[in-house]
Amino acid sequence: KVAETWSNLLNKYWSCKYSVLSPSKLKSTIAEIQPRFSGYQQHDSSELLQFLLDGLHEDLNRILEKPYTEKIESNSIENEAKIARESWNIHKKRNDSIIVDLIQGQLKSRVECPDCKRISVTFDPFMFLSVPLPTEKKYVT
Repeated sequence: KVAETWSNLLNKYWSCKYSVLSPSKLKSTIAEIQPRFSGYQQHDSSELLQFLLDGLHEDLNRILEKPYTEKIESNSIENEAKIARESWNIHKKRNDSIIVDLIQGQLKSRVECPDCKRISVTFDPFMFLSVPLPTEKKYVT
């Protein structure tokens, strides 16, 4: 439903028939699915973008029957490329949309036990990365 409403809005936008467009139908569709976006209160734009992209992904997901999958991990750094590829293939067994193709990626996590020195390497899918903004003002000279 989100994808259809988004498509209708984009078709109107690119038709050049309108000088002004209000995305009210998109807003009501989103509010219908997620009531926290109803009304006219101020909302976090990143939450709205996350909801919109997730809704588009779910509506456009080419996988209709999602199989059970298990996360894999490696205990060495020697086969990271192989584990990354396998992890992505497992993710794609349940998630295959244009949103995945264009926006999602993988985040590598490496943890080493300080006692036994065991290494665990995993690759997790992401759509958004939060990055801290520096608090100090630094100037490049």
